Amino acid sequence: MNHLIPPACPGREETVHRYLDGDLSPAEQAEFSDHLQTCPACRELLDEIQTVFDVLATWQTAAPPLGIPNRVMAHLPARRPRVDLWSPILAGQLLVGLVVLTLFWPRLQARWSSLARQLDLLPAPPDLPILPHLAIPILP
Repeated sequence: MNHLIPPACPGREETVHRYLDGDLSPAEQAEFSDHLQTCPACRELLDEIQTVFDVLATWQTAAPPLGIPNRVMAHLPARRPRVDLWSPILAGQLLVGLVVLTLFWPRLQARWSSLARQLDLLPAPPDLPILPHLAIPILP
């Protein structure tokens, strides 16, 4: 019994294409050739596909008319300059970051200092004498 093409011939188009392309093993090719002797439907399909292949083989590719690439390019819209959006976005983010840092720096510094003191990471600020009339601490 033919195991490549069952009696109902499902998958016969794939097998016919593989047969015409030479993709069948020698055993499969012999089995399919035997099947073609007894199956008029597969033989007819093989003839139709072979006819299409033969017609396509006679077609020649035509060269495009001279100057066609230039004419096509002339009808295309002009290239727009590429806009780099990353630079303005990055500059804006940096500006916002600097503004936020400038506005909140004193608060952050005070919080970090108090937290560091609580964790004994910073020494307590020294008691510095203050000139009473200027209210400026005198550094040693």
